[in-house]
Amino acid sequence: MNLSIKFISIIFFSLVLFLTACHDKAALKQALIEKTVQEKIDSHIKKKKASCLKEYMKDALVLADSLMIKLALSEVDTNSRVNRPAKPARPEIDLPTDTTPIKPLFEDSIKRTIDSSILIEEMPLSKSDTVLNNDN
Repeated sequence: MNLSIKFISIIFFSLVLFLTACHDKAALKQALIEKTVQEKIDSHIKKKKASCLKEYMKDALVLADSLMIKLALSEVDTNSRVNRPAKPARPEIDLPTDTTPIKPLFEDSIKRTIDSSILIEEMPLSKSDTVLNNDN
């Protein structure tokens, strides 16, 4: 009987070891799968971040280049000639008022014109010129 108890105990312990060994392999296999999946996820995230960063840097480079070109062109003098200073303001001059009467420079150079209304008044009227004749 002693031998059968030994034999049964050996079988029992080997069965327990076998079951625990199988259980550990399944747990080890599951941990390895989880580790591999997490590594693939981390790798994908790194690649996605790198591609997004590359795209954003490309857009930022285009924007920065256009701003630098615009700034450089705004500072360039497009005129080939030198800029002249602005015209100064006209000074205010107080002119004296002249009260002397205006006379011709040469008296004999001016022809006198006779006023026609004066001539009409001085001429005597004849009988034929009158419109109303009371003597007839």
